[in-house]
Amino acid sequence: MEAVVEGLRAVSAVDIDFIPYKFKTQDSLNSIAMNDACDGTKKKRMYVRLLLSIDRRETTEAAIETVRMFMSF
Repeated sequence: MEAVVEGLRAVSAVDIDFIPYKFKTQDSLNSIAMNDACDGTKKKRMYVRLLLSIDRRETTEAAIETVRMFMSF
């Protein structure tokens, strides 16, 4: 998960915006504060929502750690 987030943050061709986990899918993306200007030039914006997968073969502690990492973003 950390590698995916780091990779997305490293993208410079578009602005990456992580959708908050509390954001309801029926709400409009327009309700999220947007700023399309970047150094006077407009960039396309890509909204990302991460879907975590908990491996049930792992321990409960590993699952909780995955959730904690997600909540820190």
